[in-house]
Amino acid sequence: MTPTVISIPLALAPVVSVVIPTKSRDRTLAALASVAGIASCGIALETIVVVNGAPDVAHELRDCTRGVRIVESRVNRGLPGAMNLGRASAVGEFVLMLHDDSLLSPEWLSVTLAAAREHPDAGVVAGTVLSPDGSLQGVGWLIFSDGITMPPWRGEPPPASAFSVARRVDYASSSALLVRASNWDAIGGLDERLYPGYYVDVDLAFATRRAGSCVLFVPGATSHHVKGASTELAFRTFVAERNRPVFLAKWADDLAELPPPDTSLDLAQLIAAADQRPLRVGGVVPVHGSPFDDEWYEATAATLAADYARHLEEQRSADSAAQVVEPAAQPTPRASMIRRLARRLVRARASGRCRPSPPANRSGGLCRR
Repeated sequence: MTPTVISIPLALAPVVSVVIPTKSRDRTLAALASVAGIASCGIALETIVVVNGAPDVAHELRDCTRGVRIVESRVNRGLPGAMNLGRASAVGEFVLMLHDDSLLSPEWLSVTLAAAREHPDAGVVAGTVLSPDGSLQGVGWLIFSDGITMPPWRGEPPPASAFSVARRVDYASSSALLVRASNWDAIGGLDERLYPGYYVDVDLAFATRRAGSCVLFVPGATSHHVKGASTELAFRTFVAERNRPVFLAKWADDLAELPPPDTSLDLAQLIAAADQRPLRVGGVVPVHGSPFDDEWYEATAATLAADYARHLEEQRSADSAAQVVEPAAQPTPRASMIRRLARRLVRARASGRCRPSPPANRSGGLCRR
């Protein structure tokens, strides 16, 4: 079946440049359909799709889109590299960073853009992120001194209405972010060492704060995010743990000012502290060396694949070693009594002094004799 052609107006002087990194035609078409929806608000847009090492996908997207610029990378650059490549050809005042498994509500851009205009110190603006089932996934996040993050709630997610006030946050998910282009350029873009992703959005937030701006959450801008649609959980966890030391080393001084990972800390105070965290006006953003060339990505991808295969093998070996025969548990008094009765029964039957036993108790209890 021929896919529906998606048309998005392409402005000559765009205010917002939408950048979507991808390797999937179907997910991208769904994301683009939502971008077509926000285009109806009248904001001048350009839409850039960066295809990560998937030439067939690039060809298919060209056939079924209009007004969308397709940028191809010969290699898979992951999230940060693809976003930097898209930004290199973007001319908008703002960059809308959008994952291919995210869907924007029609009002998302008008709400975030209005917030950015109202708060010139906001280098990044984020909205409410929902899971496909409608449950709350993100409204900005908290981070502790060890680099571990958590949402601003404990237990099951509350309704989105629980977060109805704009506030500064430690960071926000990169699934849908409005980034001021001047802020993007001031921090040198995204750190491509965090390939293929994970800790990219946290690093973006820390760099933004170091450059004198903040990450702002605003209610009313809703998106839906599948979360991990392109990778399995085990790989995501491995990559996050692999990238965390890079992040910790880069931001050691800033992390030292944050609270320790103490679950007893008052949640309201943590949220308030993030909202009031001072900006580092005139601060120096660490240099990370991006962008990298195709050869770097090919070598890094090969190393990552080998390390992950080794990790899985070590995990399987550890699981096999754990499957040893456990020593028999010491019998409880009740079990000892049952065994003594059983031995007596065997001896009694052998001597011919035993009558047939009554039927078992239907309630599951021990049958009285």
